[in-house]
Amino acid sequence: MYHGSQGSIPITVKCRIGTDEGYQFTRDGYNARSEEEEYQSLKQFIETVASEGIVTDFQVHARIAVLGKNYSPADNRKVPPLRYYQ
Repeated sequence: MYHGSQGSIPITVKCRIGTDEGYQFTRDGYNARSEEEEYQSLKQFIETVASEGIVTDFQVHARIAVLGKNYSPADNRKVPPLRYYQ
């Protein structure tokens, strides 16, 4: 899309603060996770995506995406607790 528009269309990314990759998601387990580790993962993702200079805006949703369970999209919007402070 970016190349087809000769760069005239802004490219944005909407993402979550992370995923449950690497551990079995439980509310207690999630609350015990290191905020610094989660922040560093998000930072690395944003730096990687932004490195080409194409993405102009990131919108970060304040909860993780739980991929390791069979949650419906509705459950994935309410089960992981929000982390606004990150």
